[in-house]
Amino acid sequence: MKGRRNSFHFIRRKGGPLRQARRRRSFLSRALALAGILAIALGLGGYPWARAEETPQQVLVLHSYHVGFRWTDNVMQGVDSVFADWEAQDLELHVEYMDSKRHPPEVVFPKLWALYAAKYSVRTGNQPDVIITSDDNALRFILEYGILLFPDVPVVFCGVNHFQDEMLVGRDSITGVLEDFDILSTVELIHDLHPNATTLAVITDSTPTGKLNLEKFQALAPEFPEALHVLELSDMTTQELLNALEELGPDTAILNLSFFRDREGRAYSTVEGNRVITGATELPVYSCWDFYMGGTGVIGGKVVSGRQQGIEAATMALDILKGADVRDIPIMRTSPNVYIFDYPALAEAGLSVDDLPQDSVVLNRPESFYEKYKQEIYLVLAVFALMLISLVFMAMNNVQRRRAQKVLTQTVQELDTIFESSQVGIMCLQGGRSIYRVNQRLVEIFGYSGPDEMVGMSVARLHVSNEAFEEFGKTHYAALSSGRLIQVEYQAKRRDGTLFWVMVSGKAVDTSIPPDLDKGVIWVMDDITERKHAEEELARFNTQLEALVGERTEELHQRARELEEANQQLRKLDVMKSGFLSTVSHDLRTPLTSIVGFAKLINKDFSSVCQPDQLAESEERRKGLRIIENLTIIEQEAERLTRLVNDCLDLSRIEEGRQLWNDQPIQLADLVTQAMATVKVKFSKQDDLTFVQECPEELPHIVADPDRIVQVLVNLLNNAAKYSGRGEVRLVAEVRDNMIAISVSDQGKGIPKDDLETVFDKFYQVQIGDTVAEDKGSGMGLAICRQIVEHYGGRIWAESELGKGSTFNMLLPIAEARRTE
Repeated sequence: MKGRRNSFHFIRRKGGPLRQARRRRSFLSRALALAGILAIALGLGGYPWARAEETPQQVLVLHSYHVGFRWTDNVMQGVDSVFADWEAQDLELHVEYMDSKRHPPEVVFPKLWALYAAKYSVRTGNQPDVIITSDDNALRFILEYGILLFPDVPVVFCGVNHFQDEMLVGRDSITGVLEDFDILSTVELIHDLHPNATTLAVITDSTPTGKLNLEKFQALAPEFPEALHVLELSDMTTQELLNALEELGPDTAILNLSFFRDREGRAYSTVEGNRVITGATELPVYSCWDFYMGGTGVIGGKVVSGRQQGIEAATMALDILKGADVRDIPIMRTSPNVYIFDYPALAEAGLSVDDLPQDSVVLNRPESFYEKYKQEIYLVLAVFALMLISLVFMAMNNVQRRRAQKVLTQTVQELDTIFESSQVGIMCLQGGRSIYRVNQRLVEIFGYSGPDEMVGMSVARLHVSNEAFEEFGKTHYAALSSGRLIQVEYQAKRRDGTLFWVMVSGKAVDTSIPPDLDKGVIWVMDDITERKHAEEELARFNTQLEALVGERTEELHQRARELEEANQQLRKLDVMKSGFLSTVSHDLRTPLTSIVGFAKLINKDFSSVCQPDQLAESEERRKGLRIIENLTIIEQEAERLTRLVNDCLDLSRIEEGRQLWNDQPIQLADLVTQAMATVKVKFSKQDDLTFVQECPEELPHIVADPDRIVQVLVNLLNNAAKYSGRGEVRLVAEVRDNMIAISVSDQGKGIPKDDLETVFDKFYQVQIGDTVAEDKGSGMGLAICRQIVEHYGGRIWAESELGKGSTFNMLLPIAEARRTE
């Protein structure tokens, strides 16, 4: 946690700085703050200036949706309101919009992962100190990619609907605010505000959101006031809904839970959907979300507030920045909903603000005449009172009038000064497009001697030609006649005949619609000749750059073709290698089988005939025992070569697609038992090694070749026994996200971090320090395991820490999940 700082700056990577709180401060408070800073600086020497260079704290806000989506904008307003009032230390606010409402998360998440890695990784120096996420997709992104992108960074979420505690297992650095709409409170509010209403019409559509909202509404219906009869207007076409709304009686209130798409597939935005409803009926319409309101005719209710969600999440993030441990901040499980109402809709329904619950928020509430003009009212009353008392006050009023005239004269003089000293040219035209006033800057732009020389002449003399003068009038005076502001880049002519470019802005003096152009037009002009020349130079540079890019692109294409040819050659060589490996492996298997068999037979016959272990200590006994030992070595090495040949054949068949897969529904617990029987001898030879199995009998079935899955389990168990020597080998199986997760862990020497991925490569041997691990195998067992697991759509990987052991994990899809896919 960074220390406190003596200066404050607030930066947003998207959007402008937050300045609302600062604008509310008076000049006096700013002066006092400045005086305090100067006093500290004078009292502490150079200390504050040195600390001002410290790195500011970083806050990253991840929005699931896009700018302009009202809910997201409301959440951002809440976040802004919290951080804008905090000036305890430097802070940089980075805002990212993931746009996952308009684009599927499966498409944008991998690309966003790459983008955020480039922008916020540790090496960039922009690693955030805390992350705020809004809505479910942003939290889902953090759960999937956060460990890689933002390890150990605290996360505060908000606006999450579909939350389960299991999502945060092992993720104790995440907290936040849950979102849930309050139907029951809104229905009770409707009953209180409309005691004569006997029918509650609830509107939903066929979208997934609409169906879920209707299910929740139906589940709560038994708790509604008994006086209310529920009428469901669900999954209708637009016309059917309009007809149903027209038929509702005056004793009906309406609750809109979702109308984003009608049964014919016609889509509506939030504002459009609500306006369709409120435009078809004069009955009161309520909702459970704040973004349903604001000019739509919806009254309001106990609503989910995006702004309040943002405030709560930003407050938690602020506590973390101030030093609080995220694990000490509990999840806010009760959605911070607020009673919010739209004043115009409230007034249209004949309701008063006094009827609303305490602490209600009323939007768009107009100021009363008294509140708006309170000081003016007091002044007028005082003037009238004084006028009745004495005529003296009439004289005072005359004095005030003369003062006002003086102020007016001063104001006109100030405007004249601004007109004359303006750094842009200003020209006033009257009827017939003749000049009646110009300022000094315009005279300088066009090269005339003074304003008097230009006043009275036709503006045609400033155009390149009479044709240009006529064309300008036809093109732009029609727009001026409609009251619009004209702004255009135009080529004009100076007094000496030289042509140059100006930026021209014009508007009619008359403010009525349509304006009377005879009353005058004001034109503002600025010389942009240098800028135009720069643009032309830039265009030439772009042309040259495009030609250069084209040349480089062709070179890249040529290199790509050369790489493709090299890749084809490598593929041919790989096919030749696989064929050679398969042929050699087949040719070696028969003689190796013979060697193993004859070695065992010779060992058996020699031991039974010669029986050197029963001879007295002699040269013959030593030679006999040495022969038996050599025969045993021949047998063991031949068996190892046989396993190597079998592994080569298995790997070759899988890579060439010749492997026969005997897929069938199987129970994992049975395969674990079978695999354990295979490696039982290896475990029995190691007295200090124990095996622990956590494989429930009721695990779902998987569809696979049982022999291949047993082969994977045997390889993993053999590796664990081989590299452990002592301690415990643990096999755990469980269901995780439509997959069966299997892990085999040991307490051996461990695997170097750089080797965790390469251990699955063919012929790879783990090396610790300067030595290769003892009892090395063929180097293909784990490669075969990966081929088998990935064939069934699974995944296998290793986790390890030197000196503490290793864990090999794999995921296999359950039978139901594979059928669904």
